[in-house]
This record gives sequence, C-alpha cells and structure tokens, in this order.
Amino acid sequence: MARANIGRYLVKRLLSALIVVIGVTAVIFVVSRLSGDPVDLMLGLEATPESRAALRHALGLDQPLHIQYFIFLSNAIRGDFGVSIRNNVPAMQLVLERLPNTILLTLVTVLLAVAVAIPIGIVSALKHNTIFDYLGMTFTFVGQSIPSFWLGILLILFLGVQLRLLPISGIGTPAHLVMPAITLSSFLLASLARLTRSSMLETLNRDYIRTAKAKGLKYSRVIIRHALRTALIPVVTVLGLQIAALMGGAVITEQIFAYPGVGWLAITAIYARDFPVVQAVVFVVSVIVVLANLVVDIVYTYLDPRIGYE
Repeated sequence: MARANIGRYLVKRLLSALIVVIGVTAVIFVVSRLSGDPVDLMLGLEATPESRAALRHALGLDQPLHIQYFIFLSNAIRGDFGVSIRNNVPAMQLVLERLPNTILLTLVTVLLAVAVAIPIGIVSALKHNTIFDYLGMTFTFVGQSIPSFWLGILLILFLGVQLRLLPISGIGTPAHLVMPAITLSSFLLASLARLTRSSMLETLNRDYIRTAKAKGLKYSRVIIRHALRTALIPVVTVLGLQIAALMGGAVITEQIFAYPGVGWLAITAIYARDFPVVQAVVFVVSVIVVLANLVVDIVYTYLDPRIGYE
C-alpha cells in the first residue's frame, strides 16, 4: 500500500513538474526576446538589409513567435537548444561544461553551511539565554547582514592579496573553492543556524520529548534521535530551496572570483542576447529546482513518519 502511494505521489509530482518546466520555458522564451534583436549585436548597424534578413532566416527569427517557441520546445525534448549565437557551439554543450563547476561549488557551500550551522543552532537552543546562545546568534546576525559581494572582496584582499594563502580566481584545485564557498555560505549558514535554534526550542518543549526524558533515555539520544530529527523538517525545506537558488543564483560570487559557473554563463548570454544559451540555462536550472523540491518532500517522510504521500 505504501509503495502504491509512493508511486502515485511520484507520478503526480512529475506531471506537475513537467507543467512547471514548460511554463518557465515559455516565460523565459518571451522575456528573452523582449531585450532586442540579436542580429543587431551580431552584424552591427552597418550591415545590409539582405545580410540581416539572411541571418534572421538562418536563426529562425523570421518565424512568428509562437512558431519559434513550439520549434524550441520540440527540440528541447531531444536536448537540442540550438547553437550559441555568440560562441557558435551547441548551447547545451556550454551549459554542461559549466554545470559541474556550479554543482561542485554548491555542494561545498552547502556542506560548509550545514557543518557549521546545525551545531550552532543546537548549542544555542540547549544553552538558551546563555553566553553561548548570545555568541551564536550574534555570529548569525553578522552573517545575514554582510553583503556577499563585500565579503568576497574582503576575502580576496586579506586571504588572497595580503596573506597570499588562497588563489583569488579560477578553478583547478580545492583551494580555489574556499573563498567562493565561504562567500556563498555566509547567508545560508546564518539562516540555517537561526532556523535550527528556533525549531529546536519549539521541539524541546513538546510532550513526547518530556516523555522520552521521563523514561530515562540518554540525553544525547533524546536530543539527536527525537528532538533534532523533528526540528530538521523546516531546515530541510529551506535547505532544498537554497540549493536550487545557489545553482543558478551565484552570479555575483562567480563574477568576483572569475569562477566559470552556470550563473556567470547566463549573465554573459543575456548581455549578448544569446537566446539559445539563456534558454538552455533556464531549462536546466528549472529541472534542478523541481527535483530539489521533490527530494525535500521525500526526505520529510524519513524525518517524520507521520507525514504520508497523498
């Protein structure tokens, strides 16, 4: 019965995810074309009308907008998003070349944030209204207040330029990930720590926690197995959304550290009116966002068996 419920739930979510992805591609398809004609950028103002018309025909831009979209959608199903107008290579190839870099940076950022935020949140909740709580919340307040671009510049100046401990740009070694990961994780770390603290405080006051203590269970087991497991549900929700956001939203950090990721690729493609690349990036990021939300929903049932599939 449970397996049948899981199967129906997954089918339902996948169908809704397909609708969401199609809707997102339709919106970005229209919006990207509102920025202007890429032929102007490619040929310049001195081009003859004949050459402009020939290029527009070659790119399929002389077709009605809805025809262009249906052609794009049918090709996207096969993984074909066209050729980059700027680089003259398949658009999906450019995205797939940058995607591992962004995935790696995102994973390191999330691991760093979770490894620091969860302990801070737990200690702050267990030591409520003590010096440990005040120090932890002050740290998270600073983390949420510092703009990421400013923190990245400070890290470059001190760790990269003055102390020369870490490389300031590019990729290639684990050291190249340190400063970008710290920059990206600052806000996420602070948010997760504060959320863990508040969720733990609420959970520790519930009846089943008092019952577990009254039964004589080990304090560490009550905290980790019972309290923390329930308290992590809202944390997982925020974490799932933030992972998806980091995949496509780390534009500023990637620019500061000259990190060749998907976000930077999307911005350069928008400036160049490179429609195929923009569409490919948005499609890939949309799929990642949808899958992240699906994984979060599945993790819910592991953290709290009372949550079922409907």
